[in-house]
Amino acid sequence: MARNRYEQLIERIFLAHYKRGSTQVTFDRDEIPKMANRLGIEIPKNLGDLIYSFRCLAMNKRFLQRFGTIG
Repeated sequence: MARNRYEQLIERIFLAHYKRGSTQVTFDRDEIPKMANRLGIEIPKNLGDLIYSFRCLAMNKRFLQRFGTIG
């Protein structure tokens, strides 16, 4: 299944900060356009929508199987 650009951005930012056993992952909002540029992905116009999508992805079964529950 192809992942959309939000999923790609979220996953790369998450993996850049995730430490095994962590219950919280923090990042700066300005990392979103930097990572988008690095991945060659169009920068989302609504960064808040991307952040909201992160919460939804954390509830994604595949994501939870790989990383566990996200606080």
